[in-house]
Amino acid sequence: MYLQGVQAEPLGIASNYYYTELMNEWPKLYNLQKDFYIDNEGTKIYTGGFYDEVLKTPSNIDYYLDFIDSNAAISQFSVNNIGRRTHVVNSNDINCVFEPTIPDFIIIELGRPDTEEKRRECEAKGQNYIQVDTSIFNLLATGGNLNSAYNEVKMLLHEYTSYNESVNIQTVPIYNLEPNIRIGARDIESDIYGDYMISSISIPLDVGGTMSISATRALERF
Repeated sequence: MYLQGVQAEPLGIASNYYYTELMNEWPKLYNLQKDFYIDNEGTKIYTGGFYDEVLKTPSNIDYYLDFIDSNAAISQFSVNNIGRRTHVVNSNDINCVFEPTIPDFIIIELGRPDTEEKRRECEAKGQNYIQVDTSIFNLLATGGNLNSAYNEVKMLLHEYTSYNESVNIQTVPIYNLEPNIRIGARDIESDIYGDYMISSISIPLDVGGTMSISATRALERF
């Protein structure tokens, strides 16, 4: 599928559905430049192999491509059946594509009783710092004013790719729980395990009732 996309892209013809992801992820796992040969038509054909670190520690791989069996019930939701779906967001709050890299340093105000102490603390920890006059220090404002399109896309991925990662739990009332709290769930019979973020709860008012918890799997990376 990767090679099909590589051949289709320069010609401007349609590639497969997975090439957009594979073009970034597959070269990190598989060395395409390891070896090559020339076929009868004079075309250079690469025959590579998986990188050694991938073979030695496959548990560190952060990308997997799943194939849905055409006979499985979930195949009704495959791309071939339902087609591609586009989600468009129009927001005036987005003011950049990527947030710029902010230098990691501490600003210390000169002429204060704790100036020397803060300076020694930064030097002991190897932390970069800069000392400024009080007139400049008072003009500094904390907070952020950048909202990148990249972060918006990450949030959309989190919201719309976890459609099969939600659980509903019925339990005795646990009054210290509330939305946006991280919980752990494990049920061997349902094959459910991992960390989940509570999205909503329902606490009964009658004696002996059970509370209902709706939670979505907490994604560790995008």
